[in-house]
Amino acid sequence: MKAQIKNLINGQKKVRRDLSNEKYVTGFAGTNFNERNSIAQKVIEENPAGIRIECFGRNFFLKRSQSLSGKTVWFSCGISLEDFMLLSGYKLEPFEYESSFELTINPDMTVYLNKFTRKTPSNTWAERGHDAIDEAFITIL
Repeated sequence: MKAQIKNLINGQKKVRRDLSNEKYVTGFAGTNFNERNSIAQKVIEENPAGIRIECFGRNFFLKRSQSLSGKTVWFSCGISLEDFMLLSGYKLEPFEYESSFELTINPDMTVYLNKFTRKTPSNTWAERGHDAIDEAFITIL
C-alpha cells in the first residue's frame, strides 16, 4: 500500500477541513515537521513520475515537478472550474475574468488550489492566491 497523507494536519487557520475526521479530536495543531517530512519523503520516493489521487470522488494525475537541484519536489495539475468549485467548496465562480486553476501537493504535502486570472487572452496570467484543503480528502492511488 502506498504512503498516505490523510492523517497529516495542516496547521493553517483557513483550510477546508473534514471536521468529522477523528484526527481533529485533539484540536487543529499542525503535524510535527519531522513526521510530515518523513511521510513526504516516502510519497516522493513512491511516485517518481507523478501521483494519482482521488479527491471528492474525482481522480487526478498530478505531474511531478522539481527544482534544478532536485531537493524540492511538488506535484501539480490543471483542473477545470467545475473541479475547483467541488474541491474548494465555493458556491459562486470567484472571478469575472478568464480564470485557470491548479491542484498542487506542495513539498511538505499540504494541498493547495491555486487561482489565476487574466482579463483578455493577450494578458499574462496573474496568480490570485490559493485555498488550502485538508489532506484527509486526498487518497493516493
